[in-house]
Amino acid sequence: LKNAQYLRTGKEGGALLDAANVKLLEALLQDDDPHAQPRLSTLKVGDRLVAGHFGLQCAGTLHYWFPVYDEAFAAYSPARLLMKHVLHAASEAG
Repeated sequence: LKNAQYLRTGKEGGALLDAANVKLLEALLQDDDPHAQPRLSTLKVGDRLVAGHFGLQCAGTLHYWFPVYDEAFAAYSPARLLMKHVLHAASEAG
């Protein structure tokens, strides 16, 4: 979804369109460093992904890197709904 968004909006230098950046993210996903944990958050309607976010949690900070949403659901602000759930979960986790 994020790459489709980059291409649709004319972002030629979209971070996930660069193979080196994708390789870095794949390495982060494989690493088990407790101080740098990849976080993927998703919001679905049934089986359909309507919003997602990939970021990195370092200690108590979530770095907000790659948000995306399905344009078909734009009227419902799916990215904002996802962020609301992410913030609520973060608050519960301390």
